[in-house]
Amino acid sequence: MRCVFPWCDAKARFGIAGANATLCEEHKESYMFEKKCCVVAGCSSEPIYNRPGYLASFCEDHKADGMVETPGCIYTGCDRLAKNGNFCAKHA
Repeated sequence: MRCVFPWCDAKARFGIAGANATLCEEHKESYMFEKKCCVVAGCSSEPIYNRPGYLASFCEDHKADGMVETPGCIYTGCDRLAKNGNFCAKHA
């Protein structure tokens, strides 16, 4: 998905909790965080599945048998597992 800012063709990577990414890094708002994407090439869906104990890396369409919902911290640049709602222990 492309940034919704007029005449911008950059990839949208930033958004708010519970919604898809809508803006690129240049046009993001201060309250937005980077939305992570499924690791399957060409997939831009939000990852919410992986093996128990691992950071979410796969979307609903690309999850494998045995994968469970594993939410990651939504703090920009953080790759830790969420322990307190949407944030890891460091960013809670």
